[in-house]
Amino acid sequence: MRKKPAEMSEESPEITYERWYPDVPAVIDSKELAELLSTSDQIVRIWAREGVIPSHRAPGARKFRFLRHEIFEWLVENRYEPTDMEPTTHEK
Repeated sequence: MRKKPAEMSEESPEITYERWYPDVPAVIDSKELAELLSTSDQIVRIWAREGVIPSHRAPGARKFRFLRHEIFEWLVENRYEPTDMEPTTHEK
């Protein structure tokens, strides 16, 4: 599990990837992204092929590459936000 710094400067609320996620390289492959997202490499490649997740591939290349800043922006834009309509406890 990744650890965040204990303090965050009030003056700089933006995410600086090197500070907050020093172990995530700027360019990652599908295996690294799968580990980061706690899913399988196959799922990440399916998402990339279907355009679900931002990805890049050189002309004629087989492997996808993912840019750290695009992945984190995608995660923020697509994060799950519970609604008031959802039950908070399970009824027995």
